[in-house]
Amino acid sequence: MSSVFGPRLLMATLLQVATSLVAVNREAAREYILKLGDRLRLLSIVLRFIAAPCVAHAQPVPEAPPDDAPLFEISVSRPRNLHAYVEAILRAAEAQMPGVDPSIFAELRMWNALLWSCGHVESSVVTMIFWWIATAHRGVFDMVLATEPPRSWWRFENRYARLCHFVEWYVARIGKSDVSLAVAHARSLHAVLSHFYTNHPEVLLRPEHCPLITRIPQRVKETIRRAHTVNDAPPTLAAATMEYSS
Repeated sequence: MSSVFGPRLLMATLLQVATSLVAVNREAAREYILKLGDRLRLLSIVLRFIAAPCVAHAQPVPEAPPDDAPLFEISVSRPRNLHAYVEAILRAAEAQMPGVDPSIFAELRMWNALLWSCGHVESSVVTMIFWWIATAHRGVFDMVLATEPPRSWWRFENRYARLCHFVEWYVARIGKSDVSLAVAHARSLHAVLSHFYTNHPEVLLRPEHCPLITRIPQRVKETIRRAHTVNDAPPTLAAATMEYSS
């Protein structure tokens, strides 16, 4: 598994910039490192919600046969096999992302192990975990592409870069949603990625279908809130599941 990690993140360079006394963009580098850590911390919070019932259902994890297929294929066809990759990635990421709180990686490994041992959690959840981590550790995106065959459809016409942009947008969408929607969002993300992988719908990867990740100014948010009636009660998990499965 270690042979497929590909190029290391450029985080060592970022850390050097962030701690430099003369680098003009040191503040931007510091903010970027904190942003990556916050993104992983948010994932830990989401997984804590999903994994809570697993404490009563955890079972010893059987030894899985090696799965050396392309990682994109594994993520949509045999997602449970991703748990071992997630564990290996998180072990490596702690050293490759200096400046990020090490406790985040310990938490994520704990939740990944608990979800791995629970047969009641949908396998689409680990698909979400894997691609979410990729948005914080760009080396995972590189690793996925490195495992694709030389003539893979994703290696041409900038398709893979557009796929990464879509994943970035979708993960940001999940992160901004109520935590009770997490499993439904994971199922939806898995379905979309499966469609991408199987059917190669180029039209869905065009920029107009992958909106930019932008912040909405607070004053605009307040205007939206005043103009629309909002139900402040968070939807139940069952309701969210029905919404996304309809």
